Formats: sequence, C-alpha cells, structure tokens
Amino acid sequence: MSNSPISTVDSGTPSAHAPHGPVHFVGICGKGMSSLAVALHRAGIPVTGSDEPIAYGEPVALLQAEGISHRLEFHPDHVIGASKVVISRQYSRGNPEVEAVLAGQIPYYSLPQFLLEHFLHGQKNLVVAGTKGKTTTTTMLAWILEKEGLSPGYLIGGVPKDEMPPARFPGQGLNVIEGDDYETLFWDHSPKFAYYRPSTVLLTNVYPDHPEYHKGDESSLGHFRTLICQLPANGLLLTGDDGPLTRQVAEMAPCLQLRVGFEESADIQVTRWNQDENGIHFILAATEFTLPVTGRHNVLNAAMAASAAKHHGVPLAHSAAHLATFRGVQGRQDLVGSCDGIDLYRDLAYLPESLQMVLENFRLQFPDRRQVLLYQPFIVNGLPGKDAELAAVMSQFDLVLLADVFKPVLCAPVNPGFSDTVQGMLVARATPVQRVGAVDEWTRFVPPFLEPGDVVLAIAHPKVQPLLVHIVEALAH
Repeated sequence: MSNSPISTVDSGTPSAHAPHGPVHFVGICGKGMSSLAVALHRAGIPVTGSDEPIAYGEPVALLQAEGISHRLEFHPDHVIGASKVVISRQYSRGNPEVEAVLAGQIPYYSLPQFLLEHFLHGQKNLVVAGTKGKTTTTTMLAWILEKEGLSPGYLIGGVPKDEMPPARFPGQGLNVIEGDDYETLFWDHSPKFAYYRPSTVLLTNVYPDHPEYHKGDESSLGHFRTLICQLPANGLLLTGDDGPLTRQVAEMAPCLQLRVGFEESADIQVTRWNQDENGIHFILAATEFTLPVTGRHNVLNAAMAASAAKHHGVPLAHSAAHLATFRGVQGRQDLVGSCDGIDLYRDLAYLPESLQMVLENFRLQFPDRRQVLLYQPFIVNGLPGKDAELAAVMSQFDLVLLADVFKPVLCAPVNPGFSDTVQGMLVARATPVQRVGAVDEWTRFVPPFLEPGDVVLAIAHPKVQPLLVHIVEALAH
C-alpha cells in the first residue's frame, strides 16, 4: 500500500503563517486549547499558559506529558513576553490576564481566529460538526489521512487512544477540524466553526443542545447554517443523520450533498453491520471494514470518515486498512476500573439520543449483566422539554443512580430542579432510582447500591471524570 500523497490533493507548500514568537494561552486546560498548545509546542513554537486550579482530566495530563509549562492560576505577569495570546471563550473581562492583554495591546485571538489567520487560509479544510460524534469522526478522518501519508493539519477536541497527538499544524494543504457551535470569545457570539472556511463538511447530526446559547431550534439551526452557507459550489456536505433538524440545515448547502446511513434511501449505504468480541464489522460500497471499537454509532462515524477521505482521493480499501487499527478517543466508553466483578465505565452521553446509543451497545456487549447508570447532570442537561425523553431512556437501565446537578448556580437559568424532576419521572415509570448526592459524596453513597456482576455506566462532567476512579477504590474497602 502506497504512503505517497494522493495526486488530487494539493500537497505543495502550505500558505499558512505559523507564529514565530511565544504564544500564551489564557485557559490552556480546555480541550481545544490544550490540543492547539501541543501542536504549536511540537512545531517548535514556545508555549505558556494559565488556567483555574481545578481538575481537568485529560488536558492536564496531556500538557504535563508534553512538558508544556502552565500555571493553575491567573496573573497579569503571565502574559509578559508573549508575542500573541489565545483566549478561551470561558474567560472574559475581569480576568487579570485578559485585562493585562487589553491594557498592553498585545495581539490576541480566540482559538478559531488563531487557526484561521495562521493555518487555514488557502487550505482545503474538512470540518466535522454536529451535536454528537464529531470528536470520534474527526479523529477517524485525521487517522486515515495521516496513515495514507497526506500529513494533514488537524485539531481534535479530545485525546486519541492511538499514538497521534490531538492536534498538528501546519499540515500539507489539507486540514481536519473538529467544529463546535459554542460561541467564539467574550465579545464574539458567533459559533467557533464560523471561522473554519470549509471545503468539505461532515455533519453527524443536529439535536437540541446548549440551551445556554440557543433559544430553541431556530437559534441552533442558525448557528449550523453559518457553517453550511460557507461551502463552495464545488464542495461537499456529508450528513450522517436523517433527523428533521439535520435535513433543515442540509437544505442550505450550495453544493453536492450526500447522506451516509443504514437505510436504502441513503446515498452511501452501510450494510451488514454487526458486532462481536473483535469490534464492529460492516460493508461500505462493497468494501469490508472491521474496527476494534464498539457501537452502531461508531459504524456511522467510520463510514462518514471513509466517505470524506474517498472524496479527497483515498480509496475505501485504504481507509478500511487504516481504521482496522483505530482504537478510539479517551472518555468514550472507557473502563475506569473493576473490583469484585463490578466494571465501571465512563462516557459523555448526556443527551437522550446518545445515551440510547451507548445503552444499546452495552446491551450487546453485556447481555446477561445488570446495567447500572450513574448520571450526573450538568449545565447542558437542562434541556427544556427533554426531561421526559431522557427519563424514557434512563428507565431502560436496571438501576439509576442519580447525582445532583453539576454547578447548580450555572444551571439555575436553565433547569435547577433537573435531578428532582427526572427522579419523579423515573419513579412514575417504576424504575429503580437512588439519589447519590454531589460528586464528593459518591464514594460513600454509590458502592452500597452495586452488586457483583454489575456494569456501571458513569455519565459525568469532563472535569469530574478523573474522580470516578475513587469509586472503584471505595469498592475495594
């Protein structure tokens, strides 16, 4: 199998203008921020950063492994000597480093603005967007292109389980960007992906989410349309969901549209999918795929990534060979630990649609074991009108351990009584449900409800996930 660049892809000298002086990150422990910091560090650009002194999980471990200097406090002196500053959307006026940057007139950027100015102009940018599945799909696509020898630039909002770093810039004329619809900066309320200048968009799905930014479906659709309407006439929109919101967004595309799916009506159909102890198997356009990951959702993620790669010159057979070694992204159905026949897994499937997918996958993997859900609501879970839908999915578990809302003060404008409401709905459905309090009480309240043979799925905020290991440790005592 050749590793030479495909002739249809421009692999000449990129027109990116990488920064030369030190770059400081205000909020370096965010997923995207830490990924970009690693990319610059590996490119030989001096990087520093600051953030809050709280647990962040994978980003902190990533920065430490790369030897990137960062402080878990903010101070005006930290920006001294920086030629450019990247500011996280989490921080605004009043932050001492933000104030120092503005007072000192130091050039500053949001993360997407920085990417656009330094790496994306004049490139072929493949943007992966959607409510769920975008991190895994981005990683799969970057993995295929990298293994094919195309040396893409890329940004992943997570940490791959394979040897690839979560970001690399500059690339060789081709970039893969995970695009989310969060606002860009404290004064810029446009979605991040509005800056990514796509030539190809992979739209996994569109569900109601992020009510702290969206005021109903029209607000959400408006954000996604800012991405789709930038596609050139010779571009490509790939969709992986046939839901009504996804269709409404896709109608705006001024270019070729193709839907990847399991139905006969799909433009690119996935057939004969199954799952066994070796992972998932499926057929895409007469090409057999086997991946060492699980879940129907990952079949669709892989099919979308392979279809996008094919559009850029990579044969499906090559993508199948590359994905045969793909191991996934950290934080997705990861085994935290085991004790006394109890296995504790973690995931971020907070939406009813994604939680249903994970539950179905766990039923396939562990058909004869009791399924226990440990669910910690956080701000994005206060979805108006979605409580009943979420409770319907939760009721399919054998036992639900319902935690208190994460950061209830932030949740107040959305749904402060979320845990109480959902508990009442589960009781009405005769679903066994127990309250286990705030995160600092889990080691005391969770273990008594578990039995040997249980499979526990913990849905917890990313900043809390590193603490799940303490539940396993408590089971041993």
